[in-house]
Amino acid sequence: CGYPPLDLVGRADFVCAVETATEELAAQLTGSIVVVVGTVRSSPPGSARKVHNSAAVIDGAKIVGYADKILLPTYDVFDEARTFEPGAQVHLFEVAGQKVGIAICEDLWSDGVPGQPFYDRDPGKELVELGAEIILSPSASPFQRGRMGVRQQLFIDQAHRLGVPVAVSNLVGGNTELIFDGSSLLAKPDGSLDLLSPFVEEVRIVGESEAETDENTPLDEVSEMVGAIVLGIRDYFRKCNIEKAVIGLSGGIDSAVTALLAVEALGAKKVRGIGMPGPYSSTGSVEDASELADRLGIEFDLISTVETYRTLRQELESVLGKGDWGVAQENLQARIRGTILMTIANR
Repeated sequence: CGYPPLDLVGRADFVCAVETATEELAAQLTGSIVVVVGTVRSSPPGSARKVHNSAAVIDGAKIVGYADKILLPTYDVFDEARTFEPGAQVHLFEVAGQKVGIAICEDLWSDGVPGQPFYDRDPGKELVELGAEIILSPSASPFQRGRMGVRQQLFIDQAHRLGVPVAVSNLVGGNTELIFDGSSLLAKPDGSLDLLSPFVEEVRIVGESEAETDENTPLDEVSEMVGAIVLGIRDYFRKCNIEKAVIGLSGGIDSAVTALLAVEALGAKKVRGIGMPGPYSSTGSVEDASELADRLGIEFDLISTVETYRTLRQELESVLGKGDWGVAQENLQARIRGTILMTIANR
């Protein structure tokens, strides 16, 4: 159902639809591969919360079991304890003769990670004590600048501590204001990182040979941020079914960066630049905006705001008087430009 589902999980019709969709998906997976799918499911009667944050295990076109998330974060952007019922116990699933444990996201962030809360339970350790030979962690860990290395080291440390490989499949995409960067991995007990999927890209990896860690060298901070922002813009437009972006080009650095990111995310044909020179605009700023549009290969239109500004100012002088209005005068230009952009975008 995506993450975070927020208060949608409080709606019985939503939960029912997700459960039905999970069962329908299972019926289509008739192959020999065991599939683990993130989902929500109704909690037992009498539970404080109505749903679990779960992973459904599908084998032979049937759901053979669920792993419910045990540790529910309530810090930063997370508020899971308000909406989800914590899982009661860990479970093992046998796949190709190997005992696989499932620990959903926070369930592996339990061992006193710096900046994270301490928990009374350690699901990873519980799985190993039960006999897990590998731990799979379906995750929705959001992007944060400079955090990718911290996350990788966490799972390397956990694999070493628990003595079993840890395979992490992290969500890719933009949901609400959150961006999920992927960077899925396989960490081994000897401290090695055998697999690392590309940053902000959805990929399918079959076997260890198809993803090489040396090909995924760490990105510099700017490249990391650009990649995440572009993914967020692209997904927002796609999921909201928005066809085109309209951007005001002032000739300054802010609008230039915004336009560049939009073109990277959507393509030049889906970005339209609007220059809106006012009474205080320089010739140079208009020329810079036009040149930027040419270089990016986007459509560009000029709409003067001079007369609109003068008319509005004259109308307001009866209330505000003549002379300098300070910030109100500056904001008048911005609001005129905003109205123009919104009108064009609405069309």
